[in-house]
Amino acid sequence: GPVDQPLALVVMQRLNPDRSIAPPRAVGLHASQLRGALARRMTSPYTLWMLQRPLDLYRALDASDRESVDRVLAGTGCEALFAYAPRHRLEKRGFQLSLA
Repeated sequence: GPVDQPLALVVMQRLNPDRSIAPPRAVGLHASQLRGALARRMTSPYTLWMLQRPLDLYRALDASDRESVDRVLAGTGCEALFAYAPRHRLEKRGFQLSLA
C-alpha cells in the first residue's frame, strides 16, 4: 500500500540528490489481503502523489475539524493513512512525477 512505498523513494532520492531522474513507474509489489484472499499488486509513486492530496487537506483543518474527521474515520482502517507523514513530497509537472 502507499505506506509501504516510501523506502524505494528514499533510496532513489539518495542515489539521485539533484532529482534529475524521475521516479520509476513502479517500485515493486505489495501483498495485502482482501476478504481473506492474498492479493499482490504493483506499487507506484503515483499512489503516494495521490495520497498527498487528502493529507494536505486534512492537515490544513483546524483541531476541531480534524477531530470530527477522526470520529468519522474511526474503525474504518483509514486511520493509518491520515497518520502517515511522507518523508519526501512528490510533485507533478505536466504528466511527469518528480521528487519535490
